Amino acid sequence: MKAVIYNCLSSDSQRDESSDTKIRELEEYAKINNMEIVKIYEDHAKTGALDERPEFQQMIVDSCQGIFEAVIAHKIDCFGKDRCDSIFHKRTLKQNGIRLFSVIENLDSSPESVLLESLLEGMVEYYIQQSSKESFSDFCYPKIISLVQSIADEGVGFFDRERGTTL
Repeated sequence: MKAVIYNCLSSDSQRDESSDTKIRELEEYAKINNMEIVKIYEDHAKTGALDERPEFQQMIVDSCQGIFEAVIAHKIDCFGKDRCDSIFHKRTLKQNGIRLFSVIENLDSSPESVLLESLLEGMVEYYIQQSSKESFSDFCYPKIISLVQSIADEGVGFFDRERGTTL
């Protein structure tokens, strides 16, 4: 499967090493999943809260040209910090036949993943709206992300008898 990487660094304070590390993780994910990387799109010092990301916008345009079949990102929130923007961009990519993969969040096409993705998008938007409050940013957000990540990794604890899996 031909894939592209989308890497975003939201501020100048995130160093080049951070970008290089993320790119290596994304390339390793592609290798493990038998994907061929055909292009890397990177936006530096551009927040996903704004839609003014030239490389991201170019990736959306390129998605309708049949150059690639998948986008690999570090986290699903790179598609937008605003739920409406995120949904719009992901829908556009899906309508163009593009599959989306996140290295951090283990999402698939199951109903449980739809619920988890909605929760993640809502939490990101909530965090953005609350980010001016230092006590929330410094104390609560890391704990919330840790909790959601454990849910993504292990399920929420409900057993689905039909599938034999934990939700």
